[in-house]
Amino acid sequence: MLDRALDQRTGGGQSELFHRLIDDQRVPDEARIINALSDVSASPLVTVRDRSATRGPGKVQLDNAALVGPTANLALPAMEPATYVSHLLSLGLVEQGPEHASMKQDYEIVMAETNVL
Repeated sequence: MLDRALDQRTGGGQSELFHRLIDDQRVPDEARIINALSDVSASPLVTVRDRSATRGPGKVQLDNAALVGPTANLALPAMEPATYVSHLLSLGLVEQGPEHASMKQDYEIVMAETNVL
């Protein structure tokens, strides 16, 4: 590796860094999610919290439940919310935005999923 480092220029270093940061940190199901999201402008994403006695935000019970999993045909669909989507968010490969009122029916579908209920 040291021999490679001595011969490496900026372009090669950047390429290797991006490969290490992006390709080596993703699994095939995450690539499927990115591919499925590339066909749409947005997809519903919800976080489920328990009710709090203080009426403030309660403890997170399920983070990043999404509708993209079935569309992406994941090999391990149970890993979608807390693992795959959370990981892609942490890598900055997907982003979370405000709720889209026009997607009300899609949010209802996510909220009816067994793991969300």
